[in-house]
Amino acid sequence: PGKVEVVEVFSYACIHCAHFEPLLSQWQAKKMPKGARLELVPTAFGGVGDNFARAYYAAEALGVLASTHDDLFRAVHEERQFQTGSLDEIADYFAKQGVDRSKFLAAMTSPETDAKLDKVREFTMAANIQGTPTLVINGKYTAMTTTERGFEGQLATAEFLIAKELAAAKASKPAKSR
Repeated sequence: PGKVEVVEVFSYACIHCAHFEPLLSQWQAKKMPKGARLELVPTAFGGVGDNFARAYYAAEALGVLASTHDDLFRAVHEERQFQTGSLDEIADYFAKQGVDRSKFLAAMTSPETDAKLDKVREFTMAANIQGTPTLVINGKYTAMTTTERGFEGQLATAEFLIAKELAAAKASKPAKSR
Protein backbone atom coordinates (compact mmCIF):
# COMPACT_ATOMS: atom_id res chain seq x y z
CA PRO A 1 0.00 0.00 0.00
CA GLY A 2 1.17 3.49 -0.88
CA LYS A 3 3.87 2.27 -3.26
CA VAL A 4 3.94 1.42 -6.93
CA GLU A 5 4.58 -2.30 -7.25
CA VAL A 6 7.12 -3.40 -9.84
CA VAL A 7 7.15 -7.16 -10.37
CA GLU A 8 9.91 -8.80 -12.34
CA VAL A 9 8.66 -12.05 -13.85
CA PHE A 10 11.77 -14.11 -14.51
CA SER A 11 13.15 -17.61 -14.87
CA TYR A 12 16.49 -19.00 -13.77
CA ALA A 13 16.36 -21.04 -17.00
CA CYS A 14 16.23 -17.84 -19.13
CA ILE A 15 19.56 -16.48 -20.41
CA HIS A 16 17.97 -13.06 -20.97
CA CYS A 17 16.93 -12.98 -17.31
CA ALA A 18 20.49 -13.88 -16.31
CA HIS A 19 21.78 -10.92 -18.33
CA PHE A 20 19.04 -8.60 -17.05
CA GLU A 21 19.44 -9.43 -13.35
CA PRO A 22 22.63 -7.39 -12.69
CA LEU A 23 21.13 -4.36 -14.45
CA LEU A 24 17.90 -4.71 -12.50
CA SER A 25 19.79 -4.95 -9.20
CA GLN A 26 21.79 -1.84 -10.05
CA TRP A 27 18.62 -0.01 -11.12
CA GLN A 28 16.88 -1.00 -7.89
CA ALA A 29 19.78 0.28 -5.79
CA LYS A 30 20.42 3.54 -7.65
CA LYS A 31 17.59 4.58 -9.97
CA MET A 32 14.32 3.00 -8.91
CA PRO A 33 11.91 5.80 -7.94
CA LYS A 34 11.43 6.17 -4.18
CA GLY A 35 7.71 5.46 -4.34
CA ALA A 36 8.22 2.05 -5.93
CA ARG A 37 9.00 -1.39 -4.59
CA LEU A 38 10.39 -4.36 -6.51
CA GLU A 39 9.18 -7.92 -6.13
CA LEU A 40 10.62 -10.92 -7.95
CA VAL A 41 8.29 -13.62 -9.26
CA PRO A 42 9.77 -16.76 -10.82
CA THR A 43 7.71 -18.05 -13.73
CA ALA A 44 5.98 -21.40 -13.73
CA PHE A 45 5.36 -21.98 -17.44
CA GLY A 46 6.05 -25.69 -17.04
CA GLY A 47 8.93 -28.11 -17.29
CA VAL A 48 12.35 -27.34 -15.85
CA GLY A 49 11.36 -23.71 -15.27
CA ASP A 50 8.90 -24.88 -12.65
CA ASN A 51 11.68 -26.73 -10.84
CA PHE A 52 13.77 -23.57 -10.70
CA ALA A 53 10.73 -21.60 -9.51
CA ARG A 54 10.42 -24.18 -6.73
CA ALA A 55 14.10 -23.56 -5.92
CA TYR A 56 13.41 -19.83 -5.58
CA TYR A 57 10.60 -20.40 -3.08
CA ALA A 58 12.56 -23.05 -1.18
CA ALA A 59 15.55 -20.70 -0.90
CA GLU A 60 13.20 -17.96 0.28
CA ALA A 61 11.58 -20.26 2.88
CA LEU A 62 14.97 -21.37 4.21
CA GLY A 63 16.36 -17.82 4.36
CA VAL A 64 19.10 -18.32 1.77
CA LEU A 65 17.57 -16.52 -1.22
CA ALA A 66 19.65 -13.35 -0.91
CA SER A 67 22.90 -15.30 -0.80
CA THR A 68 22.03 -17.74 -3.62
CA HIS A 69 19.93 -15.81 -6.15
CA ASP A 70 22.73 -14.41 -8.33
CA ASP A 71 24.86 -17.54 -7.90
CA LEU A 72 22.06 -19.75 -9.23
CA PHE A 73 21.92 -17.72 -12.45
CA ARG A 74 25.70 -18.13 -12.81
CA ALA A 75 25.54 -21.86 -12.08
CA VAL A 76 22.87 -22.37 -14.74
CA HIS A 77 24.20 -20.15 -17.53
CA GLU A 78 27.92 -19.61 -17.05
CA GLU A 79 29.11 -22.67 -15.17
CA ARG A 80 26.51 -25.03 -16.70
CA GLN A 81 26.20 -27.05 -13.50
CA PHE A 82 22.81 -28.49 -14.42
CA GLN A 83 22.24 -31.31 -16.87
CA THR A 84 18.54 -31.91 -16.33
CA GLY A 85 17.26 -29.28 -13.89
CA SER A 86 15.55 -32.01 -11.88
CA LEU A 87 14.54 -31.35 -8.29
CA ASP A 88 17.24 -33.77 -7.09
CA GLU A 89 19.92 -32.01 -9.15
CA ILE A 90 18.82 -28.62 -7.82
CA ALA A 91 18.82 -29.94 -4.23
CA ASP A 92 22.35 -31.29 -4.81
CA TYR A 93 23.46 -27.86 -6.01
CA PHE A 94 22.05 -26.15 -2.92
CA ALA A 95 23.68 -28.78 -0.70
CA LYS A 96 27.04 -27.77 -2.23
CA GLN A 97 26.16 -24.20 -1.18
CA GLY A 98 25.84 -25.34 2.44
CA VAL A 99 22.06 -25.78 2.55
CA ASP A 100 20.65 -28.96 4.11
CA ARG A 101 19.69 -31.06 1.09
CA SER A 102 16.73 -32.86 2.66
CA LYS A 103 15.26 -29.61 4.02
CA PHE A 104 15.70 -27.94 0.64
CA LEU A 105 14.07 -30.82 -1.23
CA ALA A 106 11.21 -30.82 1.29
CA ALA A 107 10.74 -27.06 0.86
CA MET A 108 10.68 -27.41 -2.94
CA THR A 109 7.90 -30.00 -2.76
CA SER A 110 5.94 -28.50 0.14
CA PRO A 111 2.26 -27.56 -0.05
CA GLU A 112 3.31 -23.94 0.57
CA THR A 113 5.51 -23.97 -2.53
CA ASP A 114 2.74 -25.65 -4.53
CA ALA A 115 0.36 -22.88 -3.46
CA LYS A 116 2.87 -20.18 -4.45
CA LEU A 117 3.31 -21.77 -7.88
CA ASP A 118 -0.47 -21.84 -8.32
CA LYS A 119 -0.57 -18.11 -7.53
CA VAL A 120 2.29 -17.46 -9.97
CA ARG A 121 0.40 -19.28 -12.71
CA GLU A 122 -2.73 -17.24 -12.00
CA PHE A 123 -0.73 -14.01 -11.98
CA THR A 124 1.11 -14.74 -15.24
CA MET A 125 -2.16 -15.65 -16.96
CA ALA A 126 -3.97 -12.54 -15.65
CA ALA A 127 -1.04 -10.29 -16.61
CA ASN A 128 -0.75 -12.02 -20.02
CA ILE A 129 2.96 -12.67 -19.54
CA GLN A 130 4.39 -13.85 -22.85
CA GLY A 131 8.06 -14.16 -21.94
CA THR A 132 10.80 -13.26 -19.53
CA PRO A 133 12.09 -10.99 -18.22
CA THR A 134 8.93 -8.91 -17.97
CA LEU A 135 8.25 -6.06 -15.58
CA VAL A 136 4.66 -5.57 -14.41
CA ILE A 137 3.94 -2.12 -13.05
CA ASN A 138 1.13 -1.82 -10.50
CA GLY A 139 -0.63 -4.79 -12.06
CA LYS A 140 -1.63 -2.59 -15.02
CA TYR A 141 1.27 -2.36 -17.42
CA THR A 142 4.01 -4.63 -18.72
CA ALA A 143 7.44 -3.58 -19.87
CA MET A 144 9.51 -5.96 -21.94
CA THR A 145 12.82 -5.57 -23.68
CA THR A 146 12.91 -4.92 -27.41
CA THR A 147 15.67 -5.41 -29.92
CA GLU A 148 15.79 -1.65 -30.52
CA ARG A 149 15.85 -0.48 -26.90
CA GLY A 150 17.30 -3.41 -24.97
CA PHE A 151 17.20 -3.76 -21.21
CA GLU A 152 17.90 -0.06 -20.70
CA GLY A 153 14.76 0.73 -22.69
CA GLN A 154 12.78 -1.73 -20.64
CA LEU A 155 13.89 0.01 -17.43
CA ALA A 156 13.20 3.46 -18.95
CA THR A 157 9.68 2.32 -19.81
CA ALA A 158 9.24 1.06 -16.26
CA GLU A 159 10.42 4.42 -14.88
CA PHE A 160 7.93 6.24 -17.11
CA LEU A 161 5.07 4.00 -15.97
CA ILE A 162 6.08 4.28 -12.31
CA ALA A 163 6.10 8.09 -12.62
CA LYS A 164 2.65 7.92 -14.24
CA GLU A 165 1.29 5.78 -11.40
CA LEU A 166 2.89 7.98 -8.71
CA ALA A 167 1.39 11.10 -10.31
CA ALA A 168 -2.05 9.48 -10.48
CA ALA A 169 -1.84 8.46 -6.82
CA LYS A 170 -0.80 11.96 -5.81
CA ALA A 171 -3.62 13.53 -7.85
CA SER A 172 -6.22 11.26 -6.26
CA LYS A 173 -5.30 12.18 -2.69
CA PRO A 174 -7.61 14.72 -1.11
CA ALA A 175 -5.99 18.04 -0.20
CA LYS A 176 -5.30 18.52 3.49
CA SER A 177 -7.61 21.00 5.20
CA ARG A 178 -6.25 23.65 7.47
